[in-house]
Amino acid sequence: MGRGAGLLTGIGAGVMGRKLRGALEAEGVDTRYLVDKPNPVTLAMVEVGAGGSADYVFHGEGAADRAVTGADLPELDGLRALAFGCFSLLTRPTGDSFLSLASRARAAGLPVALDPNIRANVEPDMGVWRTRVDAFATCSDIVKVSEEDFEALNPGMSPEEGARRWLGLGASLVALTRGGGGAEAWTETLHVS
Repeated sequence: MGRGAGLLTGIGAGVMGRKLRGALEAEGVDTRYLVDKPNPVTLAMVEVGAGGSADYVFHGEGAADRAVTGADLPELDGLRALAFGCFSLLTRPTGDSFLSLASRARAAGLPVALDPNIRANVEPDMGVWRTRVDAFATCSDIVKVSEEDFEALNPGMSPEEGARRWLGLGASLVALTRGGGGAEAWTETLHVS
């Protein structure tokens, strides 16, 4: 989209780490925020179903992307916005480190976006996800959530109720995407679909 983007994560040693770094550089991703770790690289297996939806399996216990500490976090100088999501929200110590970074960014006035992108095979307990997503929502200006993730996080709750809850926690905008069915968005004063 003509904008610069960087990636903050732990990157493993060895051939897989070098391949990942090379792929990111080839795509124009700013790699200065990658944190070299001696840990292995998470292995992700993807199967695409007949309807086009993907099913993921991750093998990442003790992997580099789950080993980001507070000492690995960058300064906020030069950053224009931060986005968080997926299982990096809750794996430790990375999730705790990222929550700290999101909090610092919000306090400094940097825009913070959250897309939970739930991966139940990493953590099947939706209560754990819900608690963590809510913690990040308190630091986020924008919460973007797919309909599927919203329903997993908030069974029996209407999208408007969920949006109002996240707005009450501190978000300024909540967007619910419905794939080919469009999207809805809420602020404190507006609702569009």
